[in-house]
Formats: sequence, C-alpha cells, structure tokens
Amino acid sequence: MNGRGPVAHLLAAEAIALAILVVFTVAGFDVSVWPWLLFGALGGAAWWVVGTRVPTAPAVGWRPPRADPAPMRFAADLQTRRTVTMIDDAQPAKGFTAVALTDALADRAAARLVRHHGLPADDPLAQAEGLLSPQLLDYLRRAGTDRTRTVSPRTLRLYLKEIEAL
Repeated sequence: MNGRGPVAHLLAAEAIALAILVVFTVAGFDVSVWPWLLFGALGGAAWWVVGTRVPTAPAVGWRPPRADPAPMRFAADLQTRRTVTMIDDAQPAKGFTAVALTDALADRAAARLVRHHGLPADDPLAQAEGLLSPQLLDYLRRAGTDRTRTVSPRTLRLYLKEIEAL
C-alpha cells in the first residue's frame, strides 16, 4: 500500500484485527473487542510509518523495453508497407481473401519486373521465366482467378522476400 495515506493503512489493519477477532469468537474464545481495535489502530499506524519512511530499493539490472527502431514495415518502400499492412490487418470480418493476397502480390511483382528488368508492362509475368521461382510464378499467374491457392505463412514470407529481391 505504498503511496496511500494513513487512513487506508488504519482501515486495512483494523479489518485484519477484526477478522482475527471473528475467528477467535467463532472458535469459542471469550475475547474483548477493545484491545483488538486498539491493536489494529497501532498496527495500522506502524504500518503507515514504516511504509512511508523506508525507501524502496530500485529494481536492479532491469531496463524498460525499447521499441524496435526500424520495424520491417517502415524500412521498406511504400508498396511493400501497404502489402504488409494489408496482411497484418487481415481478419475474417474485413473480407481479406487469398484472391486479394494473390492479386496484391502479382501487382507488386509485375511492377518490379517492369521497373527493374524492363519487361513489357502489359503482361510481365508471361516473360518472367528465369527471374522468379517456378512455384512463385505459378502462384502469381493464378491472380485474378478462382484457382488461387492458400499459402502458409512461411511460404508467404519466402514469396515476399523473392519479390523484394527483384
């Protein structure tokens, strides 16, 4: 009860003294109430004096945790941040589906293929045979269709790394 006034300490000590008094009375002992009330008042006062006069020792060796200075979401470019935010915010009520994820990854990969490898903008995935793994290329070519597969979080991380490496 550090930081509380003497009234809180007195009331708590009185409650403890009365609880002990009730236990003795139920057990069949004939006890007077006044000594127990005096005992509770003195105990509460002593508790308050000791609690406010004795400084508490600071925690040794503990430091408050620091936030990561550059989380992955903010270290990447704008499109990657949007994709990561979309994946992080995915919840059943928000209508996020495997089709939406595949479309977003396909758009991201297509933009990077056009920008960094000079592939034609109309269908860059059609000519990306040597630039992407066969598994990712097959996954991205299913974008916009109902044949989209669900991928595991591990596979999704691999796909994201491969797209960012383009």
